[in-house]
Amino acid sequence: MDRYVNVISGLPRTGKTTLLENITGKPEYKGAVIVRMDEVGNLLWRERQAVRKGSTDTELTPTEKVYRNEATRNEIKKQLIVKNAGIVFSEMPLLTRQYHQRPLVEIVSSAEWYIQGIEKDIANRNSPPSPVNPSRVHLNVVLLYASPDIVRERVEKDKENPRSKSDAGHINIFLDAALKFEFPDCYPYLLVDTTDESLGADQQRIEEVIAFLMGSISPQELASLNFERMPEAVADLEEARRQAEIAGIKRL
Repeated sequence: MDRYVNVISGLPRTGKTTLLENITGKPEYKGAVIVRMDEVGNLLWRERQAVRKGSTDTELTPTEKVYRNEATRNEIKKQLIVKNAGIVFSEMPLLTRQYHQRPLVEIVSSAEWYIQGIEKDIANRNSPPSPVNPSRVHLNVVLLYASPDIVRERVEKDKENPRSKSDAGHINIFLDAALKFEFPDCYPYLLVDTTDESLGADQQRIEEVIAFLMGSISPQELASLNFERMPEAVADLEEARRQAEIAGIKRL
């Protein structure tokens, strides 16, 4: 049985949580496992992960944040191998190639190796050994982007919501992440603009993402969509970096 790792990625406040909840609420994904990086971090560090009062960052060190990503990837791997999950959804920013994107590809490849090995072991227990149709683990990544001005509006609206528990409670968290972000070079992905918050645009995004996850968008169609959207995504990223410079945020 093939397995699927579906990751919703992007900068803070680009709509990862909302999109993930909308998609996993669909009947076709009933029973899918959901692994959220923030929940993994909460299990490891609890209140240290929350944004400090009067600050724009958490108490976690940069190295601890790298480990948080590793712990999230390992949880995905455990769900695939130990829990035999057919579909795993995850919500991760995947900011950098070295610490986030390439390690994700490696963990998926490693999980596939273990799953195929387990299948072979089980088949060899039979006498005579059973034929094996090796399972594959497929990685699907959706990369969200949005206008920095819209992100700023979302942050301000959220400040007025007393029930909000988001760790991205300051525009500088978005701007700081923009300085670190690198477009992926090790896996195909679907670029999705979340700037338009209308119901029609939201529904269209959901339908397109599900089509991508289901394999209904061909590689040629995917390349065409991303080629069309990339200039805008790059422009939004550059504007965020410009605003970060104005705010005095430095690239580490």
